[in-house]
Amino acid sequence: MFDQQRSKAGQRSINMFKGNEEGGWDLEDLELPPEVETPRVNARSSVFVAPTPGMPVNQIWTQRSSLAADHAAAGNFDTAMRLLSRQLGIRNFAPLKSMFLDLHTGSHSYLRAFSSAPVVSLAVERGWSESASPNVRGPPALVFNFSQLDEKLKAGYKGTTDGKFTEALRLFLSILHTIPLIVVESRREVDEVKELIIIAKEYVLGLQMELKRRELKDNPVRQQEFAAYFTHCNLQMPHLRLALRNAMTICFKAKNLATAANFARRLLETNPNENHSKAARQVLQSSERNMTDASQLNYDFRNPFVTCGATYVPIYRGQKDVSCPSCTTRFVPTQEGQLCTICVLAVIGADASVEALRSIGKILGKTNWNFDIDPCSRGNSWLDQPTDYYANNVTCDCSFNNNTICHVIHLLERIRSDEVALNAMETESQRAVLGSSNFMPNGL
Repeated sequence: MFDQQRSKAGQRSINMFKGNEEGGWDLEDLELPPEVETPRVNARSSVFVAPTPGMPVNQIWTQRSSLAADHAAAGNFDTAMRLLSRQLGIRNFAPLKSMFLDLHTGSHSYLRAFSSAPVVSLAVERGWSESASPNVRGPPALVFNFSQLDEKLKAGYKGTTDGKFTEALRLFLSILHTIPLIVVESRREVDEVKELIIIAKEYVLGLQMELKRRELKDNPVRQQEFAAYFTHCNLQMPHLRLALRNAMTICFKAKNLATAANFARRLLETNPNENHSKAARQVLQSSERNMTDASQLNYDFRNPFVTCGATYVPIYRGQKDVSCPSCTTRFVPTQEGQLCTICVLAVIGADASVEALRSIGKILGKTNWNFDIDPCSRGNSWLDQPTDYYANNVTCDCSFNNNTICHVIHLLERIRSDEVALNAMETESQRAVLGSSNFMPNGL
């Protein structure tokens, strides 16, 4: 009975729709294209799924390092300059232009597969070995190392001995320009780099004064002062003997016998050869008869001093001075804010927050790339510490056993992630250098 009622209700619904003149959904009006045969997929075949793009090696290098050399090798010249600006107070990057380009090209190998195909760039890693994990990227290979600086130092010494002062000056200046772009691997190398900076800047200062002295033929007083100041630079013993012999001769000819006698005594104390020793004794005997100076010099050998790297005047002990944050050369206070005349890189008196390469050279920089081998027994937890953590005198129990070194290493990682501070350090000099198409990696 229920089925009969449902059948009658359905018939009434059909009759009602038959009386409706509208076309309903009009599905019959849909014009479809002719059917295209779809190729069947073999049940045994697998559909290719493109792998997820990985992070470019250059980006990995810059994210894992706070060293300017690694950023330059990756082609990130702007961040490399910002790091140098903050770490060493460097503002003039023109002398580093060719070195940046060498770092970038030297950290890559270029492969040409076909004549019509583009050149493939392959990253070259520092310290790579066959046992290295393919999933762990090492730091970039660097074209500059400490052994190269040692060879330049020897060549600079030889040029000084041979009297080729212009060539020697170029070599010592090149050492000062290269040091911020090298990575040292041990504490011993850190000490050697610090010593090398002192040697190079002392020779640059001394050679600059000697070259200027030769230009001042009409100013005998200033000539004597330059010769005298040269003898107070930190020179190797053979070069110190030559400088003392030169100053002794110049002062003796200028009738400054008391000053010449002082140089003669100092020369005899260096155990010179027979000819120099004979000349020093003759000057000393002649000067002792009349220990006077014909002209007054701005020079007091009894009072310890350093020579200003810009004005070439003595800065005696106790007097105020300012220094270059990159090469440590000292200057009179009036030179603050000027470009260093020794390294020609940094601004005198600039505030360098971390002297990354000069102070510690990023000791054991390799560990910065593999956090499974962290130099600090705290592990990676210190990376999550608040910023003011470094303002507190927290004694670290890491393997360095040196709270200052550990503090700086930890702080380097904090600086690496501080992009805001990096952007704030960009200067007009940096933008001018970056504006050159020849300086950018894509301009190679």
